[in-house]
Amino acid sequence: MSRIAKLNAFVLTLIFSAIALPTFANESKNSSQATVPTALAPASVSQLFLAVHPAIGKPNQPRTVFLQFGAPGCSDYAISFDTSLMETQNLVVLRTQALPVICPLQPPPRLVRFDLEFTPTKAGTLTLRWDRGGPDVTIQSV
Repeated sequence: MSRIAKLNAFVLTLIFSAIALPTFANESKNSSQATVPTALAPASVSQLFLAVHPAIGKPNQPRTVFLQFGAPGCSDYAISFDTSLMETQNLVVLRTQALPVICPLQPPPRLVRFDLEFTPTKAGTLTLRWDRGGPDVTIQSV
């Protein structure tokens, strides 16, 4: 096999390896790796999915926030909690930041999933909202 053929085979292997990576390869570094309860599983893998488990709990009880969405194949994201409106509007916003990625070829769209931990500190109802739209989720601390 010539050098060029070997190089082409190597490049194709890299491309197919990148495409075949597990769905959740870009999970958050602080991901809890929690399993989504069956009752919270998305109806379709192409839909936005935002859920909290458990939705009802005590103050200071950690909750797992599941966020899953379709994204272009060559992209990476960071997700953070914005609690600046928590006291005045009982609102917590999940902020999305697109991270720069160098990608010579555009792979197909894929699912991106984040399992984040959030701990409400006060009794009451909080609304959790993703900054890119979709349905809100309510968290209760009783």
